[in-house]
Amino acid sequence: MCLLDVGSQRSFVRKDLADNLDLKGTNGYISILTFGNRPGRQQITRSVEFRLTAVAQDKPLKWIRALCVPQICGPLDDNPPLLNKWKHLPRCNLSDQFPRGAKEVNVVIGADYYYDFVGNKVRKNAADDTYSVSVMHRNQRTALESI
Repeated sequence: MCLLDVGSQRSFVRKDLADNLDLKGTNGYISILTFGNRPGRQQITRSVEFRLTAVAQDKPLKWIRALCVPQICGPLDDNPPLLNKWKHLPRCNLSDQFPRGAKEVNVVIGADYYYDFVGNKVRKNAADDTYSVSVMHRNQRTALESI
């Protein structure tokens, strides 16, 4: 699964996935800071380049450079079925499946590429409790393609 996270300064890919795709790159140091973990720690990581491709359209979206890390986060929880009050959402091309089981995050698109994927069109329902944001090529679900 690919996750968009503007709170992350950089983009990341799981190291085992980058290795399986035989992605080559250069090594460098990064500082890893997590909540309540000051001053953090230095880690050597590989920087790799790959492109994200829309699953439904099979066309290249964007080349990105990401840092390889052993794990991005724990698995994302299950998605429940859509609630009745969100019945308008299936008309949108959603970036995730509802319902779906727990998923492992393979790639994080951070602030370095976030706005290359997210547009400025926002749609709200009448109650203003749900909204959608446009994403490049109308499909945020992605597949990794090696260079």
